[in-house]
Order: sequence, then C-alpha cells, then structure tokens
Amino acid sequence: MPPGAVLPPLSWDLAVTLVQDTAKSREGNVPLRQACSQNISAEVSEAMGIFELQIRFLRNEKGVLADGRCCRGGLEPPCPVAEQCRTFFRACLKEYQLRAHPGGPCVLGAATTPVLGGNVFSAHPQKLSDHASTMVVPFDFAWPRSYSLVLEAWDAANASDVTNPGSGQLMERVTRSGMVNPGEGWQDFWHYGRGTWLDYRVRVRCQEHYHGPSCNLFCRPRNDFFGHHSCDAAGNKVCLDGWTGNKCQRAVCRHGCHKTHGFCEEPGECRCHYGWTGPLCDRCLLFPGCVHGSCTVPWKCDCETNWGGLLCDKDLNYCGSHRPCQNGGTCANKEPNEYECLCLEGFGGRNCENALLPPPASRAPCTPELCANGGTCLPTPSGPRCVCPAGWSGQSCQNDVNECHGNPCLHARGCKNLIGSYFCDCLEGWMGANCSIRMNLCQRRCQNGGTCQLDGDRQTCSCRPGYTGVECETEQRACGDAPCLHGGQCQEAENQTFLCSCPLGFSGKWCEVFFNLCSPNPCPKGASCQGGGGSYACLCPEGAACQNLQEPCLGDGCKGESHAALLSAVLPPVLLLAGVVPISVLLLLWVHRRSLQRLPGRTEPPGNNSLQPDAVQLIRNIPHGDAERGPGEAGGTAKGAPPPAGVPKVDISNQERAKLNRLNVASVLARPPL
Repeated sequence: MPPGAVLPPLSWDLAVTLVQDTAKSREGNVPLRQACSQNISAEVSEAMGIFELQIRFLRNEKGVLADGRCCRGGLEPPCPVAEQCRTFFRACLKEYQLRAHPGGPCVLGAATTPVLGGNVFSAHPQKLSDHASTMVVPFDFAWPRSYSLVLEAWDAANASDVTNPGSGQLMERVTRSGMVNPGEGWQDFWHYGRGTWLDYRVRVRCQEHYHGPSCNLFCRPRNDFFGHHSCDAAGNKVCLDGWTGNKCQRAVCRHGCHKTHGFCEEPGECRCHYGWTGPLCDRCLLFPGCVHGSCTVPWKCDCETNWGGLLCDKDLNYCGSHRPCQNGGTCANKEPNEYECLCLEGFGGRNCENALLPPPASRAPCTPELCANGGTCLPTPSGPRCVCPAGWSGQSCQNDVNECHGNPCLHARGCKNLIGSYFCDCLEGWMGANCSIRMNLCQRRCQNGGTCQLDGDRQTCSCRPGYTGVECETEQRACGDAPCLHGGQCQEAENQTFLCSCPLGFSGKWCEVFFNLCSPNPCPKGASCQGGGGSYACLCPEGAACQNLQEPCLGDGCKGESHAALLSAVLPPVLLLAGVVPISVLLLLWVHRRSLQRLPGRTEPPGNNSLQPDAVQLIRNIPHGDAERGPGEAGGTAKGAPPPAGVPKVDISNQERAKLNRLNVASVLARPPL
C-alpha cells in the first residue's frame, strides 16, 4: 500500500458494539451489548448463543499504521520508541461472503476491546477467558455456521475514546470467511501483515438451555404445570420418573388403574371418575340402598338369585334362605318375604315351634320318625326326647343351626349358612374351609417365557420382548406391518427390529428418502443423464456407453483410429455400388433391344437393333394425354404445332412407352461424362 493511502473504515454506525468490562467479567456479571445509534442494551443471556474472539498476541515492533506512517505525530519510520501505539481492536461479523469485504453493515454483530497495549501485546495464557482481549458478539437467531469476519487493529487517540466509530487510526485489517460449529473448542488463526504479526482464535457457544448446530433448539429443565423433564446434551427432553408424553405433562398412573374409569394428576395415583370406586377404579357404585344386587354400570341394582324388588331386598325364596319351619314342618313361599309352615301332627305355631303334647296316658313311645335329621330319640318320664347331631337343634332336630354366628371365616367376603354346615366366600389369595390358608395367586400360565406378577389382587403376565397378549400367546413380528416404503423388502433382525432393503434410488430406515441418481452425473464423455423411478439413462451422442465418435474424422489431420473409422464407414457402400451399376446398365440395354424388335411397321437392316434418334425423340415427345387415349381417340397429332415433316407416325402401347422411358434413362446413365 503506498504511503498516505487510507483504508475505508467499517460501518460502525450500523453495527452493534460491545465493550467488555474486565472487572465485571471477573465478578460474574453478564456483559452488555449496545446499539451505538440508539443506546439500547440487552443481556447476553437473552441471546441464543455468543461468538467469541480472543486476541492472544500482537507484534507491531515498528509502531506504524496501515498507511506506513508512525502512530504518533504522523511521522515517517523509524518511529520513536517512546511514542508507542495505543492498540485496540474492532471485530465486525457478517453473513458469509466468498471474499469478505470491509464495507457494509455488521449484520451478525460487532464488538470492540479497550486499549490492550502498545506495539507488542501478549495475553496471559492462563487468563485468556477473563482477559479484556476477549470480544463477545451475542446473537439471538439461528447460527448460520458460515460467516465472514473483519478484524481491525486501531491506534486510539486516547485510552478512553475507543467506542467512537470515527476515532483512531487503522493499523492492520484481517478479513476471512469460514465456518465454525458451536462447541467449547477454539479455531486458531495467524495473520502476517505489513510489519504486523497477529495471533487470534474464535469459537461459538450456545447459551444456557440452547442446543443444536444452530443454537436454536431450546430445552430448559422444569418440573411444573408446563412439563416435568430434564435435558440431554443434544437438547432433547428426558421425562422425569412418573411422567410421559411429548412434553412430559402426562402423569403415569398406578399400575393396573382402569384406563377409562380412572385417571391421575400425580404419578402413582389412581383417581376414579364419578360412579366408579375401588383401588383401580374397576368397580361401579351400586344404586343407593341396594341390598342383594350388583352392577356393571354405575347406579344399577341387578338382583342376585332369589332376590327381587327395587333394592333387591325382597327374598323370593324365604323358605330356602331361612328355613323357618321347625319340628319337621314344610315351608311354602308365598309373597316376597312371606311363607307358610305346614306342621306335623303334634306341632303348631307360625313356625311349628309349639309341641302339642297329648295327655300322659296317651304319650307315645320313641319312634324312628320322631327325630329328624339324624337325631336320636330317648324315652324320658316326660315323654320321648330327641338328641340332635351337630348343626341341628329343636325338639325334633328340625332346626338348622346357623354356624356363621360364630364368625368362623377369617379372610372372606362373607359367610353363608348351609344345612348342617357353612360356606366361606374367600378373598382372592386365600383358601381353606375358614379361608385361613394363604395361596399363591400368581398361577396364570404365561406362555413363551412370560413371568407371572402380582399387583395387589391382580395377576398379570410380563412378556418377553417380541410377545404380547394376556398370557404372552401372541408373537410380534417386526415386519408384520410392512414398514418399508417404495417397494423395499423388510428383513427381520434381532430384538424385534427390522432392516429395509431399498430399491435403487431410495434410502433411509424405511426407504423414504429419494436421491437423484444423476447427481453427480455418472455418464462418461459429456453425455446427459436422465433419471426417475430409481434408475437413470445416459443420452449419448453415439454408442451405448458414449465410446464411439459421432462423425468420422476427415482431412489431413486424421491419424490412427480416425482413418480406420473413415475406411470402415465409406468402403462397403462404394464396393456395392461398383458391382450393381454395370449389371443394371447391361440389363436395361437388353430390355431396350427387345422393345425395338416389337415395334409395328418397323424395318431395319439385319444386325441393327437400335432405334433412330429421331424416332426415339418423337416417342419421348408424345403428350401424356394422347398416350392415355386409344388409337381412335388420339385424333392425329397433339394440339399445337404439326408434327415435323419426314417423321413417320408411330403408334405404341402404354406398356411399350414405359419400356422406352426406361431405355432412355439407361442411355443417360451410360453416357460418358462431359
């Protein structure tokens, strides 16, 4: 650069500059970015990422500017050692340009350092991250990865006036275009200018909670109404335990909770919808007051056997349920909850409970039918008496003892009195006459290696991978749903996975990606490529693989294969023409002579088989219309000039005329060239 030349300054009035305060940086405060023209500031934490540039080393031993003059006083070198430059830096970040240009706005951002030193400057290697030589350019847009950078070293008029875009003198300018991906690593660069040696490095980092190659994937750990998740290194949401869904907003209910009648707002709970009850919300609520009934939908009362009425509280088999008749009386059901006892002789009362004893003289001795239900009759002074077996009572052992009064059932839903015995309705998991024996509920026969598991009162089968169903009886096939697209062939792999064998032109896990077989062009020798449907074709100038020349080589410059191609293309037709033409001429001459011999009125000397030239000329000049008419229609000569004198009249047929025409053509072909 010639002395006195001045480089154009950057458009700092359109750029966003940032001055980093070293003391605040050490205290952990977030630096601010300022718009020079509007004085608007925003925290870096609002950005999606930051572009960092660190000046590590600068050597300008001569202390000169970009135009060759000294920093102090505008003198020509050598510059006074005592008058050193006040060096600070400005960085302008732009969208990617093939050749970075210093003019124009700093679209992606800009930054400025304070005065860092004199002619020679070196940052401390252990404190680079905290040093004032680090410039930070925040951005709140998707990082484009490709960028252009204009880095300038300036000489400040004074140490405090570095933010003014018009202040200072340019010392050195570095321009570069490149690519950088977000990460913790640095890209190192060296620049050797006119008397200046500069070492710097750059990197891009995503701000907290931003991820991805463009720092535009936001993921912040949270545990509130809007989500319950953490974030992995790639920015994907990882649901906390007990939560599921795309946004981790749906709680995982208690295992076995009814999917329709139950719900949960917190993990592990099972809350029932209106009309349902039970730990798993699988039991409907009965109609209020229902006694001996059940339900399949809420608020119903379906009566059990022998029970009726709106509340199933009317016993339709009072005799069978209560056995009210004593002393061998016969019970007959009447209305619900009504009965009638037909007593044996000698007994009376509603339930035949009263013995009608005869006078002492007429007291009968023990008889077999006196004691019922296996009772033993004993004669006594007052008359016969029945000794009843266990489970029976009454004067004639006619009453069934209710064994349930002693609560013999331990783990049961209830006790049912039977004739001479009782029945315990055991809870699930208990067995025995009194429901006192614990049993293994998990007796479900799980198939295909499944494991039976207990969850409260429920038993389920935990199936191995690849099997499903209540008892793991159904095998799942990875290719069962034909996942491969565009004609791909599905092949089952291990762990219930599959692989798609894609046809030509498709790729991807499901053959869903179509790629152009013509890019890059596979055709040789400049042929164009056309592709579609998983195939391509080469449009060649000549030859299946474009290996042949389209035109033979002509001229003196042909050598080697060009001469061979020319001979192979020209020689066969020439040889064929040389053999066919003489034979055709001889054949036409023979036909001509035969035709002349058949002409009417024609006399010619022996050995002369050719026509006179004038006659041939006359025959050739016969009008086409007369030739088509018969002899009577010709009417003499054609209209117009009379026939020439001395020329005989010749009358020939159309067939002969055609032969003469062929003869005439043959004569022309046989005529030597002029």
